[in-house]
Amino acid sequence: MFIQSGEWAIILRGRVSLQLRISAGYIALLMIVIVLMNTYPLLVSEDLVFRSKYAALLSGAAAINTAVTGLDELTEENVGAALTGVEPEGVSRAIVTDPYGKVLYDTREVGSAVGRYVFYNELVEALRGNSEAYSVYKEGAFHSSAAQPVLYRNQIT
Repeated sequence: MFIQSGEWAIILRGRVSLQLRISAGYIALLMIVIVLMNTYPLLVSEDLVFRSKYAALLSGAAAINTAVTGLDELTEENVGAALTGVEPEGVSRAIVTDPYGKVLYDTREVGSAVGRYVFYNELVEALRGNSEAYSVYKEGAFHSSAAQPVLYRNQIT
């Protein structure tokens, strides 16, 4: 007996019960709900972690900013003196530069960048007058950085 594919589909449609159609629809709807319930909370919690990290980084940068704001001129000596005893919470490395990107203060003891020019993306944005923070999760850890401009008499110092 020869059956064309179009006729076969008609025969199968006639044999599928209403109960089976409703069950398949319910299972499909249930799968969609399960996928949404597993992905949405993860996305929200990831966003919450990044926002928390962003706030903590900018808070640490603001503490350093407050310590050096009153200085007329930023030099290695007076920045170092101003930041003596200032240890922002949650910050593993702090760098203060002049308006051209030359490092005046670096908390890293080994491989300090004092006297060198650094041009991290966040630093360039701070030299333009914008607060900037960056955080990414890679290799099993968060890699984060933040920068804020030091303003004195509405000038970036």
